[in-house]
Amino acid sequence: MSGRKVLCRVTACAAMLTVAGCSNEGPVLVDVRGTVTFNGQPAPAEIMFEPEYTPGKGGGRASTARTAADGSYRLAFTADRYGAVPGKHRVLIRVLNSTKPGAAKTFEEASGAVKSCELERTVSAGHSTFHFPLRW
Repeated sequence: MSGRKVLCRVTACAAMLTVAGCSNEGPVLVDVRGTVTFNGQPAPAEIMFEPEYTPGKGGGRASTARTAADGSYRLAFTADRYGAVPGKHRVLIRVLNSTKPGAAKTFEEASGAVKSCELERTVSAGHSTFHFPLRW
C-alpha cells in the first residue's frame, strides 16, 4: 500500500475518532432518588449532591433536585440527564418554608430556609437511594 493511501486512511480514522469523541454525552451517571422529610412530614426542599474534590481530577458537576409534594426527589445532572456521578458527595439540603401562595408576608417567609444541613453520601450503582429524615 502506498504511503499516500496509508496517510488517507489514518486521517480518516482520526476524523472518525474526533467526531465520535464530540458526541460524548458526558460522564456515566447513577440514577439517584429518595425522600426528604422534616419532623416526620414530607418536606419542600432543595437538594444538591456535589462530587468530592479529588486532586488532579477536580470535583465535577453537581446534581440537584427539588422535592415533590410527597417529599420525593430525583437528581438531575442537566436539563435532560438524570443522576449523579459515582463516588463520594457532599450533600446539601435546604428545607424551605411551606407557605401557601399568597400566604407569605415577606420574601423571607416565602423563600427562606427552615433548616439547612450538610451531609456526605457515596453514590454507586448498588447504592443510589437516599432518604433524609431530618429533625429540628
